Amino acid sequence: MSSEKSIGIIYGGKSPEHNISITSAENIYNTLKFLNYSVKSFYIDKTGKNWYIKNPEISNNKNPLPESQNISKLTDNLESKSPLEMSKIIEELKNCECVFIMVHGSPGEDGVLAGFLQTLGVKYIGCNLESSALTFDKHRTKLALAARNLPIAPFFHIDVRDGFGFVEEYLNKSLKKDFFPCFVKPCRSGSSYGVNKISEFGELLPAIRNASQYDYSILVEKAIVGREIECAVLEGQKATAPKVSLPAEIKIKDSGNAFYSTEAKYENDSVQLEAPAFLSNEQILLIQKIAATSFAVLECQSMARVDIFLVNENSVIINEINTIPGFTPISQFPKMWQTSGLPMPALLQELIKTAHY
Repeated sequence: MSSEKSIGIIYGGKSPEHNISITSAENIYNTLKFLNYSVKSFYIDKTGKNWYIKNPEISNNKNPLPESQNISKLTDNLESKSPLEMSKIIEELKNCECVFIMVHGSPGEDGVLAGFLQTLGVKYIGCNLESSALTFDKHRTKLALAARNLPIAPFFHIDVRDGFGFVEEYLNKSLKKDFFPCFVKPCRSGSSYGVNKISEFGELLPAIRNASQYDYSILVEKAIVGREIECAVLEGQKATAPKVSLPAEIKIKDSGNAFYSTEAKYENDSVQLEAPAFLSNEQILLIQKIAATSFAVLECQSMARVDIFLVNENSVIINEINTIPGFTPISQFPKMWQTSGLPMPALLQELIKTAHY
């Protein structure tokens, strides 16, 4: 691979997923350097206002994975320095062949950075502004999927700006007893931040209050009993169909974890990813078809992870779409492609081919 290639990575940001974004960026950075790309890394601090550039040296170790500990942290000592002027950031971005948007949450997954880069005429890897904004909002995503008769769980929407008194009155009048157990989720947040599973009415309003710390728009969704399956999707080249990985299954080893929570994802080893999942050929084809269709219906670009429930062995329900999946050493997206014959170096090269304005 030519060393003249210049690839950018934007990471960090103001969302609760700040640290996850850094770890994903480190993994991508290390792999791109292994492939002899010239890499520019653009760090956004936790305020979302200050930008820095950090390009640490790596050793000659040929292991592209971050477990080799052959790179410095991309954020080491950055915030002790003065942030760069935006004119300098723009200049450096324009010198990149393309840019990985690796900011989880806002302003990455909601499309703000995509719109910024598109305005600058800089190619980027990820969904465009419109599809990012749509898929980042769980409520609007469900409305879009339902409009195309794709299978989703029963849900209703709460806007806490109406006031908690009104919300409580609405719940007392409208909620049916058979809706429990259910999940309460902020509509625009990731990594299960602010998500709670509840089993009775008395738990509902406190869960909504908790979710409202992350967003005023709240989704209340009936819990689905089924196997938690995920698929990784890549944009097809030259208007071809999307490529879909072999499905993987999320298994909770610790019964104390009621669901795939933030803690289960990143802070303990209670979750096992079975990749590939143990499924029949018919089940694999069904899951891959619904993942590819969801990707196309929501007009996704570059990549997405589609989360699905397999119910009664032969039907599926779409749970969520994540357009900037994690790239940490334990993240599902690269692991699914690894088991599908596309290891991390090849995966990043495929993604670079999807770069667009």
